[in-house]
Amino acid sequence: MTGNRTGIIVNSGMDDFSSPGLLNYFGLPGSERNYIQPQKRALSSMAPTIVVGKDGNVKLVVGAAGGTKITTAVAMIIIKMLWFNNDIKEAVDTPRIHHQLIPMALQYEFGNLDGVLQGLESKGHKTFRYRERGSIVCGIAQNGTGIYANADFRKGGEVVGF
Repeated sequence: MTGNRTGIIVNSGMDDFSSPGLLNYFGLPGSERNYIQPQKRALSSMAPTIVVGKDGNVKLVVGAAGGTKITTAVAMIIIKMLWFNNDIKEAVDTPRIHHQLIPMALQYEFGNLDGVLQGLESKGHKTFRYRERGSIVCGIAQNGTGIYANADFRKGGEVVGF
């Protein structure tokens, strides 16, 4: 987005910084290590990931948007593909869970998670549904038959390539 009068390009990047005396989205005080300073970049949960097989070939490329939910989303995609043999569409499209550590509660999104939630609740986890959308993931996977990609339906968009 560009300012009409100034021509300055703006985005929400400043929101990634902490401010003294202000609480973040989760109601927690910001970290002093992340206070705004000249020439400083905000700490980020960015986690663009490339998974390489034993043969040295790229097997999976995955990244996400969604603030602190980025790392759990990327980890879940990798786990679903490597441990549960999901394809890229299944891995990206299935419902996700996220734990922020503070507050001490597990968040989940819409979808069929009843068995998972019951198992976690039986172990003492407090669960609640996201107030809004969680993370948005895009992934590309390669196997013996080709290269496959999936753009997260949660935001819309599509995969293009040649």
